[in-house]
Amino acid sequence: TLCRFTVEARHDLTTPSVETNLPNYTDFVYDCSPTSATYSGLDYLSDGRGITVASDPHTTNVTGNYIFVSAIAVASGVVEGRVNGGAWSTVIATSGTNGTIAVTSGDTLEFRRTSDYGSVLITVQNPSADAVAYGTLLS
Repeated sequence: TLCRFTVEARHDLTTPSVETNLPNYTDFVYDCSPTSATYSGLDYLSDGRGITVASDPHTTNVTGNYIFVSAIAVASGVVEGRVNGGAWSTVIATSGTNGTIAVTSGDTLEFRRTSDYGSVLITVQNPSADAVAYGTLLS
């Protein structure tokens, strides 16, 4: 499991009449593997899949609306989900951070994104809002 943090810096030089934005030549990129109990025992669905590439499937064990939660707002495109390999539908819309998809116990769920808006962690919750799976999408 990989999480990627990218820090971009902005440096402003201000004189009495002019503000100058100095360029940032290198972004700080930090990759790490979470060891938190938050994700321990959850189904891991993907590690940086490309645009429109499906995550690994998660088999549901409860009937109802499963919740997809993005760690950041979807800046462009959407996050799509599908049930049992069927048609893709929007689960998280542009500017959103969560959405739902209806399933029956025993169905399989997958997700993908339609554009690259940076690295993001997606968590899947069952109808009781308990986290059951997660995946990372890297840019």
